[in-house]
Amino acid sequence: MDQSAYARLLACRAATMLACCALPVLIGCQGAIHGEWYLVTAKPNRQMFSIDHAAFRPDGTYTATTTIEGVTNQESGTYDFNGFQLKLRPHAGGQRSYTVQMQPNTMQVGDAQRNATLRKGKRGS
Repeated sequence: MDQSAYARLLACRAATMLACCALPVLIGCQGAIHGEWYLVTAKPNRQMFSIDHAAFRPDGTYTATTTIEGVTNQESGTYDFNGFQLKLRPHAGGQRSYTVQMQPNTMQVGDAQRNATLRKGKRGS
């Protein structure tokens, strides 16, 4: 086997290994968000942006109490989560996208100007 064939074989094996290792992680991303989440902190403040409570279900639906620019709403709809980006599609219409940083039982959701930190589990736990 010449060097270029060997290099192609190694590249193919590396790509296969990467795909096999990454696939379970990507599949698990959606599952990391499932459950009940409660607000811990809001920046710059709770009136500008907060998610007081959110429930993300395995079937891709959610319910949430949100405050955006002083308006608080109870909403429900569908969501997509890839581990870094959360897209909410309320049944009332529209779509919002947020950057997400996950840590064990904690999620920070927002953008460059505002964010909410939520804790997974029961309120006050």
